[in-house]
Amino acid sequence: EGVRIATEVLQAQARPVVGENELAAVARTITKDKALSSVLGEMSYLLGPDAHVIIEKYVAPYLHRRYIAGAHFGAEISSMYFYTQPDLKKAVLTAPALALLEERLTTAEQVIPLMEAAVRAGAKALTIVAQEVSGGALGALVTNNQAPEDKKKLSIVAVKLKAVGQEAKWAMTDLALLSGATILGPNTPRKAAHAQAEDLGRTQRVEFLNNGLVVMAHDANRAAIQQEVTSLRMRVDSLTLDDEDRPKLIKRLGTLTGGVGELKIGAHTKGEREMRQAQA
Repeated sequence: EGVRIATEVLQAQARPVVGENELAAVARTITKDKALSSVLGEMSYLLGPDAHVIIEKYVAPYLHRRYIAGAHFGAEISSMYFYTQPDLKKAVLTAPALALLEERLTTAEQVIPLMEAAVRAGAKALTIVAQEVSGGALGALVTNNQAPEDKKKLSIVAVKLKAVGQEAKWAMTDLALLSGATILGPNTPRKAAHAQAEDLGRTQRVEFLNNGLVVMAHDANRAAIQQEVTSLRMRVDSLTLDDEDRPKLIKRLGTLTGGVGELKIGAHTKGEREMRQAQA
């Protein structure tokens, strides 16, 4: 009974936290670190309440943040030959078509229809997200990328998502929502080998960097994205704070709203690094 009364009194005193300075002040009560709190206040203010922050640890004192425009998905690039900026280990495609495959691509016969579909759709670039790209399929894509610029019809990037299980299914669903693409595979009406132009999604921009795929949604899909965001927010609000699905759904919210930030923090010792990560 005492806990109930105390909780009600605290809730009666509660008020919204607004502005970057107040958010930084809240962070200071947790971190006791002025510099880190200032960065967290800025990130919270700019990214919004649904933000997802990726934290990277460094083995030396370090504090830096980066903002990512678009939806972020952990991924692995299938070949170094897909980098458009090899020195930075970075690939950037403007207005690419997007192919989503819940299957392994191992033969040229699987990827050539995807490339032909992208050309028929009028795209100059193609991003392929599949469970795996290897063997003859990888060889065909790399051969295409190494063709002279005056003969190459498509610029291609192929990646594999890092997520597994339910999170992998959510990631593919979100990519389909962001782009309007149809997921292809053995358990869907069509496989990659029978891909059509209408199966491919559209995006404004795709970037691969630091083991992450960033996708900027096409404007035509904004209404559908907003509808899913509203649905997800209602689901999050209905869950208890310790529900194991809550962090995963909040991450999806951050992905769909484009609220993704990268926080890079470091310290001299392992204990300090882990403490700063936990506080952030």
